[in-house]
Amino acid sequence: MIPDKSILAFMSITQAKPQSIKVLQPFWPTKHHADPIGMIYAGDWVMFQNLYSALVEMASSSAVRPALVERWTQSANGKRWVFYLRKNLHWSDGSVMTTEQVIQSLKRTMGGTKHTSFRSYVETINPLPEGKIEFILKKTPKNFLVLLSFVDTSILHPDAYKNEKFTWDAPNSGAFKLVSYKENEMELIANPYYWEKDPNRIQHALVVKTNVSNEQQKLAELLNTTWDASPVDAGVVTSMEKINELKSKYDVFVGNPEFLYCAFFSS
Repeated sequence: MIPDKSILAFMSITQAKPQSIKVLQPFWPTKHHADPIGMIYAGDWVMFQNLYSALVEMASSSAVRPALVERWTQSANGKRWVFYLRKNLHWSDGSVMTTEQVIQSLKRTMGGTKHTSFRSYVETINPLPEGKIEFILKKTPKNFLVLLSFVDTSILHPDAYKNEKFTWDAPNSGAFKLVSYKENEMELIANPYYWEKDPNRIQHALVVKTNVSNEQQKLAELLNTTWDASPVDAGVVTSMEKINELKSKYDVFVGNPEFLYCAFFSS
């Protein structure tokens, strides 16, 4: 089972690591410069998961792992959490990511996002010495860490949302930087200052929007043309014959009940 990350970020930590990949993408952002706190659709999720990191992230469908933070502690009554930011964090332009900027971004979500309502259970978010962040909660939801992993609570540079106009052109915290955005094609390059250091991770990705809407035609496009990766709606693959056909060309990873991830790594 793969981590609940974007396909690009997932592929960056697999064993075979081509420097450049071409991805067939059936899900597309709803609009250029969409704001993560208003994210609803899968296409926005795909984009934001590549551009932005949260304090923590999903390591599987049921486990959370550190991301921008290296660890955390929780009080006995569950209402005080302290997160320890990684040392020497930087934005994608190389500038230092400060504790104050991280807290400012988190407080922006206090007004609510499409998936969270921080205001209902977070009392305050406070800076502590040595890059620590304290959450004082009114009550502790069972899935607090999972909520913090959501892309709509990702850490954003202040320039991304200044003047109440969101932009993807500001420095970012995720695994990739956006080079260009077109109606049916996006180009991304690796963020050299990304918190997860792996010299072999993917350096370049061309993401191409599928031109077909019929699910069976999408499957045919994937099988009859050359791609390095693509998410496939599991409802498309209704027989072992089709799964085996995919496996003859791709490494197939089941991410969750909704998607199959197909990835092929050539020499």
